[in-house]
Amino acid sequence: MHLLFIFLCMAVLYFGVNKGIELTSKILMPLLGVFLAILIVRGLLLPQSWVGVKFLFAPDFSLIDGKAILEAIGHAFYTLSLGMGITITYGSYAKKSENIYITSLAVVFCDTLVAVMAGLAIFPALFAMGKEPAMGAGLVFNLMPEVFSTMGEGYLPLWCGLFFGLLAIAALTSGVSLLEVGVSFVMDQFGVRRRLAVLWCGLYAMAMGVIVAIASVSWESLPGLGRIIKWLFGANWGSLFDFLDGITSIYMLPLSGLLIVVFAGWVWNIKKGQKELFSGAYKFSVKKYFFGCFTVPEIWGFLVRYVTPVLLVVAFLNGIKLINW
Repeated sequence: MHLLFIFLCMAVLYFGVNKGIELTSKILMPLLGVFLAILIVRGLLLPQSWVGVKFLFAPDFSLIDGKAILEAIGHAFYTLSLGMGITITYGSYAKKSENIYITSLAVVFCDTLVAVMAGLAIFPALFAMGKEPAMGAGLVFNLMPEVFSTMGEGYLPLWCGLFFGLLAIAALTSGVSLLEVGVSFVMDQFGVRRRLAVLWCGLYAMAMGVIVAIASVSWESLPGLGRIIKWLFGANWGSLFDFLDGITSIYMLPLSGLLIVVFAGWVWNIKKGQKELFSGAYKFSVKKYFFGCFTVPEIWGFLVRYVTPVLLVVAFLNGIKLINW
């Protein structure tokens, strides 16, 4: 299944940005929305579904601390594809006249909307069936089929098909985006055609994925490596998959994001960044906000130079346990 998934990603990228990535997204994204809407309506019609709605929209603010905020930052990095090279790669395909400011706001809005819809598709049904929310794969792959099985005899294939079809679409679009970063890099650095770059990156992803799949349960499949990693990172990771997941979210994403904002704010020159960012958004670049004192580019420049680096340093130091916020 891993090889098949990577092959599907390669097939999309083989046809390029317009005929591959853009065309596939135009088909799959509306389908994603339809799937979500069906699951939301079905879940909200169940008895006691309001408990799940309350779970989503009536938070206990006393539980929010520094750790919760840092976890939220990490989740924002993941869900918005920050620090992975995706936004840089796709941004390089944008036209000069593109209004990046409005596009960025639209991306954040749509991402948040889909996240809320996903919550409404899962938690009302979960609580209606008397189940407690779990975290990660346990919720998705273990509890949700059990919840769907109680929605009516004979309907399990329908609801599971919709839900995991939804998950597959989300995974495919994410896989395509991640693989495109490598493809774009290989094309630029080695001057090869897209088809050859797709083949190289696809075969590499297949090979690495096979190794992870073999050691996805425990380190026993890869003897000795677990001890080395535990000695280097001071953590007893459950499996190679757990290690790669943790090392990516805790170390690599915040560090990559920090390097990007430092480069944009201090190395590249903030004036160049402001000019590029607002080249297609003239009215936002000249109008002053906050009592007529600051323009949007000035606010952006201040955040990129001073606020974001500090927050990312704190998140990174907390992730590697040098501080405990």
